[in-house]
Amino acid sequence: MKSENRKNPRDNERPFLTLSETSEYLGLSRATLYGYTSKGIIPFYKLQNRKLYFKIDELNGFILCEKNRVKSAKEIESEAAIQLLTNRKACRR
Repeated sequence: MKSENRKNPRDNERPFLTLSETSEYLGLSRATLYGYTSKGIIPFYKLQNRKLYFKIDELNGFILCEKNRVKSAKEIESEAAIQLLTNRKACRR
């Protein structure tokens, strides 16, 4: 499905999404979402031991979590340079 055809989940003013809506929102399959919930990777709510719901704000937090962030090449180079300088100073002592 093309992204321009996707409905904005905030259009319906609900603070939560169903499993299908979450699948579309995150671009993940339903099976992947089930796996994430069973492993405790993604926050969710379960009503009447059946239906799964996801809070939009928590999904956004999940996406923007620091551990999901991929560093830029410049950041990696900078960290490597700092590490090299630190190691050289430690070896001179």
